[in-house]
Amino acid sequence: MAAHLAPAEAEEDIVCAKVVQNDFVIRTPTEESSRAYARLEALLEEYTQYEVNSYLATLDNTCKRIMRGVDLDFDHNQLRGMKVQPRNPKTLEVKRINHTSRILILFDRLKVPN
Repeated sequence: MAAHLAPAEAEEDIVCAKVVQNDFVIRTPTEESSRAYARLEALLEEYTQYEVNSYLATLDNTCKRIMRGVDLDFDHNQLRGMKVQPRNPKTLEVKRINHTSRILILFDRLKVPN
């Protein structure tokens, strides 16, 4: 069971290992599955746990911006609630970069709004 998905939910997913870059890409046809994979924080192989950083790839008609100096006390749901809301209709997603004060903001347009 990957990312808390039942085997039937992951049967159409494609995993591509990129050994040289030490990462892999998962392609899935459903948004629910892609969001489940994006929440991964660790992988378990036998008795060893590896910390991982996961994210949703950007779409062709989107752009992203890095915001620095964001308080570490804000969790993902708080950050999302502040940025992804009706007042910011072009903001699609917000994700903290590892455990730093930087966040990645994804916009539904080709130019970052002012």
